[in-house]
Amino acid sequence: DLTPPPPSNSDAPPSTVPVIQVLIDEENFIYVNNRITDLGGVRAQIERLHAESPQSAVLVQAHPRSKSGIDVAIIDKARVAEVPVSFVLSDVN
Repeated sequence: DLTPPPPSNSDAPPSTVPVIQVLIDEENFIYVNNRITDLGGVRAQIERLHAESPQSAVLVQAHPRSKSGIDVAIIDKARVAEVPVSFVLSDVN
């Protein structure tokens, strides 16, 4: 039998996970998907966006001069909302 093997799935584009971006700027302002919010509203926005796209994950991007307690609080809020979360520092070059 000289039937060629079926095409592999390795040529398929990798699936992307929708991202809920939480940005903390140098002045400690918080933005969720480019909408400014306060710390108290972060969890509700994460929960709403995650309900709209259940496979989404949170990416917390903090300015190096932002207060460290804010990023930790946001990470905690994402974890309480049971949404996967990652953290990166912004590049200020």
